[in-house]
Amino acid sequence: MGLSASNILFLKSVPYVGNQSVLKLLGQDKGNDYVSVADIIDFFLSTSKMKTIRLETLDFLKSREKCNKLYNEIERKIDIGYCSGVIPLGYNDDNFPTSLKIIKNKSGGNIAPTVIFYKGNVDCLSYSQNATVIGSRKPTERTKKAGEYIAKFLSDNDFNIVSGLAKGCDEIVHSVAVSRKTKTTAILPQGIDKIYPSTSTKLAESIVDTGGILLSELMIGERVTKYSLVERDRLQSAISDKTIVLQTAIDGGTMHAAMSALYNLKKLYVIDYKSINSEDAVFYSGFEHLLSNGAQKLNSNEMYNLVTMKENKKQESLFD
Repeated sequence: MGLSASNILFLKSVPYVGNQSVLKLLGQDKGNDYVSVADIIDFFLSTSKMKTIRLETLDFLKSREKCNKLYNEIERKIDIGYCSGVIPLGYNDDNFPTSLKIIKNKSGGNIAPTVIFYKGNVDCLSYSQNATVIGSRKPTERTKKAGEYIAKFLSDNDFNIVSGLAKGCDEIVHSVAVSRKTKTTAILPQGIDKIYPSTSTKLAESIVDTGGILLSELMIGERVTKYSLVERDRLQSAISDKTIVLQTAIDGGTMHAAMSALYNLKKLYVIDYKSINSEDAVFYSGFEHLLSNGAQKLNSNEMYNLVTMKENKKQESLFD
């Protein structure tokens, strides 16, 4: 079995033992069962280079009272989550998505999550046809139309639409999937117990009710931060083999997910709008940077190339 979700969460909560340290430990995990806190600590100490372990970490691990208290608190939160349908998946669990096990940063280092939490249809995590659709929280009318068009197309062709449940573009594409009762995955920047933004709470419930899934790297009780928003972005592009950007300024948060797609050699598309007037140009200023780094323009021809099915349900083209 190896390190379980609760084992991993314990290690990540030890002072100065972060996700990267746990990833290295997982690479040395031989599949043993760790039945006690002492077993987890022994594994950590036996596989880590002592000279790299901070004194604060060692001092904490020496206190079995502190360690047991921490582990019990983690198990308590996991139990509370189970009561509301929030299930943890550790890196070694069978349902942990293969697509999330290796996520490279700009330097080529692995920044994959080691534990995720979900609520809803777990089959979405192993679904083979996924498309991430993301964009600004303040879409223009042109972008709103594009988001609805693309989401309908993807839903009608059995794609699982992945996005972040934020206001604007994310909300648009999730809502289309919900209205069609097709798969959609919402990746959250906070614990699943409290939806951010709160105005998306009903949409989140509808996603679960219609066969979709809510996904987060954070345990219940953890709230959104600027850091967690950026961390969430890498999961959005990683879980799909293609990412579609509806709208982004050069300094928009969408750029994090878009660039992560390129770092991981995923297909990245920006909408090939017929024309963008000068007043709106700033809202799409990130497109040029993404195109210069390997993104492709998505027009009506490319839309149908996304789908491998022989018969596609035609819609009035947004582009021609």
